[in-house]
Formats: sequence, C-alpha cells, structure tokens
Amino acid sequence: MKRFFLTIILLILLVPVYIHGDVLPEDSHLVHRQVFITNLTEFPQIQLLGYITGPMIQNYQIQVIEEDVPLSKGYKFNDIKIVAITNEAIEDAGGIENIAFDLIAQRKPPASIIDPFGGYVANSNPLIAEEYYFQVTVVTEKSLFLRLYRTVLKYNNDSPDRIVNY
Repeated sequence: MKRFFLTIILLILLVPVYIHGDVLPEDSHLVHRQVFITNLTEFPQIQLLGYITGPMIQNYQIQVIEEDVPLSKGYKFNDIKIVAITNEAIEDAGGIENIAFDLIAQRKPPASIIDPFGGYVANSNPLIAEEYYFQVTVVTEKSLFLRLYRTVLKYNNDSPDRIVNY
C-alpha cells in the first residue's frame, strides 16, 4: 500500500502541470478601464450603491458610489450592479449596513453598467485606457436612469485622446 501511494505522489510530481492564471495572450497588452458617474450632487435625495457579487465574496458587498470616483468591483470575475436607494430609506434602516440588499435585488434587479475591468487587446491596437462617463438623467419615485454621455479613449502611440460625446 505504501508503494502505491509513493507511486501516485511521484506521478503527480513528475507530470508537468500547466497553470494559466492571469497570463495575457501573446502579442497583447492590458487596457485600463474606468467607469464614472458624474452628477450625483444634483440628486441629494438618493444614494447610488454598487452591489458586488462574485466567486471571492460571500453573499455580496456594497460600494458607496461617489461622484467622479471610478467604480471598482475588486476581483476581475466579480460582478457589479447599481442600486439606487433614498437617503430616507437608509435613515429608516439605521444605516446602509442594516439594509438587506439581497432582498432588494430579488424584488427589483439592480442595473448593469459597463464592466470596470478592462481586459486586453492585441499589441497592434494602440489603445491603453478607456474612460466611460455616466450621468443620472431622470429620477422618478420608482426608478432612475443612467446615460452614457462621454467616452475617452487613450493610446500609447502619441495619438491624441479620442473623446466621443453622446
């Protein structure tokens, strides 16, 4: 029996193991992406929150979204969605930490937004960064709308930034 286990251990040690972690494909480079929401001060009655779920998070995490601060979802395989809640509801609950966001997400699914993780492109593509700017455009009693109003693309070949207004 000892010989059997020893043989198994030796096979495991001698068989080449290929690990493909966060290794970029050949001839490619990272693209840094940032997503901003820019006019939150115009809507003081609401608070936007990032509802983050994923393989490295038990249940969920909440990120308070601040004006002109890029969204972050942490680990690249996590998912971030946007939840809007009134300041009155936060006060009634005794703070953000006392709100059952998983129940809110079941009743009204949070809104998806552009993934703040950038990814990669071929080295032949000079793109190195993307910035996406959203505005809150309409707030009703039951919903709010985010509108993409600007994209900024940055390059590594001395080309000027490309700004696209929508």
